Parts: sequence; C-alpha cells; structure tokens
Amino acid sequence: MKRLLLLICLLGGVGMVKGQAQVEYVYPDEAFSETEVVEYKATEATSPLQFFDGGIPAALKKAKEERKLVFVDFYADWCKPCKVIEKEAFTDPVFYTYVNQNYVVVKIFGDNFDNGDMKYAEDMGVSIYPTLMVLNSRGEEMGRVTGYNTAYTYVNELKRIERYSAYKR
Repeated sequence: MKRLLLLICLLGGVGMVKGQAQVEYVYPDEAFSETEVVEYKATEATSPLQFFDGGIPAALKKAKEERKLVFVDFYADWCKPCKVIEKEAFTDPVFYTYVNQNYVVVKIFGDNFDNGDMKYAEDMGVSIYPTLMVLNSRGEEMGRVTGYNTAYTYVNELKRIERYSAYKR
C-alpha cells in the first residue's frame, strides 16, 4: 500500500510539473549553431503570421475597426534570437492562429534609419531584441515580452497581458 501511494505521489508530482506553466529558458547562443540561425529570415511568404504592411498609424486604425489589438515585433537583422523565434514560434500553428485571430501584426525593424522605425523603437523604450509588444488601438502599450521564448510561452504571455490590461482597451 505504501509503495502504491509513493508511486502515485511520484507520478502525480511529475504530471503536475509538466502541466504547470513553468518556463525553461533556452538561450539561442547555446542551443543553435551560428549557420542554422543566420540562414533563416522569415518573410510574409515564409511566415504564416499575417503581417500588416501599412505602418503603425494605419495598423492602429485597422485594429480599432476590427476591434483587435496590435502585436508589434521589434527585430534586428543581426539578432539571432529574432531569427530563431521567426523560425520556431512564428511558424507554430497554435501561435500564429491565436495571433492572427486577435491582433493586427506589425514588424518594426529597429535598426532602420530611413522610415522612422528606429525612432519609433526608441520612443517605445525598446532596448532589447526581440521585443514583442501589445498595443491597444490608441497606441498605448499594454505589455511586452522580450528575448527568446517558446511559442507556448508567448501565447500564455499574450493572454496574461490581455487579461491584466483589459481596462486599457
């Protein structure tokens, strides 16, 4: 009987650890080779995310019309974690389905001097790439997630941001 109880406790404990939203962060420098990360660059043709191409003001207007939030991906070409999330998280069906249904998605190239993206990134206080930010239709920040995470973690963080920032809509 004691062995059975011990076995149930051990198996139950393992199941609970797996079921919890515990996050184990994997840093791309340690997990991926240089060539594997650098060769991939997601574009509208390769990413299932539906990127909006009209800039932030037009995205805010579209979000207001569609009663959605704005999902902003601040990235840089030299950023290895940015390329990894484009390859892994952005192509995860759970992630892109959730984001496409609930957000107007915009990519901001944080090192672009020409079109004002760099200035916008600075104005929004972006100092780490990648930064995934949620804005309401007035352009107010509701929350952000920085660095590399799994698609599962991103979806949970987006839901958390929505839940705790609902009054800002």
